[in-house]
Amino acid sequence: MNKTQKPWDIHHHIDQKKPAKFKGILSGCYFIHPPFYWKLYFLNETMNTTTPQIFSTEEWYRNNQRRFNQSDISRAEWFRVCQQSKQLAKEKRLLTDTVQEDVTKKIADRAKQIFDCQKDLEKTIEQLTTEIKKLHSEKKRLENALNEVQMSLIVGQESLDLRDQRISSDLVHDRVQDELHREIEIVQTYKDLTKMILAEMENQIRRDEQSKLELERDWSDKWEAYNIDTICAHMQNTSSEQIAFYTGPQRIPNKWSSPQEWIEFTRHRLFYARDELRTSAILRDKINSHLQNGYKDLRNQADV
Repeated sequence: MNKTQKPWDIHHHIDQKKPAKFKGILSGCYFIHPPFYWKLYFLNETMNTTTPQIFSTEEWYRNNQRRFNQSDISRAEWFRVCQQSKQLAKEKRLLTDTVQEDVTKKIADRAKQIFDCQKDLEKTIEQLTTEIKKLHSEKKRLENALNEVQMSLIVGQESLDLRDQRISSDLVHDRVQDELHREIEIVQTYKDLTKMILAEMENQIRRDEQSKLELERDWSDKWEAYNIDTICAHMQNTSSEQIAFYTGPQRIPNKWSSPQEWIEFTRHRLFYARDELRTSAILRDKINSHLQNGYKDLRNQADV
């Protein structure tokens, strides 16, 4: 092989008619070169074989019997687990049905309680609406009375001014002069008192309207809660499409109120509203007394 030949070109120097034999690097191996490829023959190849263990008939039966016994134990254990699972599922199903019935009953009771609370709110709101209308009517009466006494005050003051314009011996301080001063004093006192009552009435109207607004908000919240509880009371495991599962539903957020706080909040609003109703009724009686007393005083002064 010259320098230009490759190791794999060695077959060109081998007689194609006689297969050449080259002893390889592997012990017991010879490389036989056919015309276009190498064939590898392994000589002196021996296989290490071991004799398998032979069991007796009794051992074979004992082994099968042991396997049968083990399968019986496994089957019995499986049957026990199945029975326990069925019993546990039955108990949980009964417990779930009992809890759901109890919760449904509580929700229904809660919905009824909200409905009754709504009725109380509606009744008080109607009473406040009626009372506000009455106060506006009384306010109109006071405004008309204030306009009338203003005219009387102007007439009395003008009469005094005209009497002061008398000259010479006609400028006298007589009983008429005293009665005019007394009339102006009565009218002015009545006017000031009417303004005070009118301001008190306006303030009372604002308090009644604010109390009505708070009750209407509470009524709106109760109506929403009633609708939600009604839907929850009619929910079923199979027919409800709005069922959703959430993690930790038993936890109560800090912003939620307790049933006691909930009912106390509404009771406080109702108590405050009813107190405003009583105050408004007392104020209307005060207005009637004021108008009647003012009329009597002015009538007596006119008769004098």
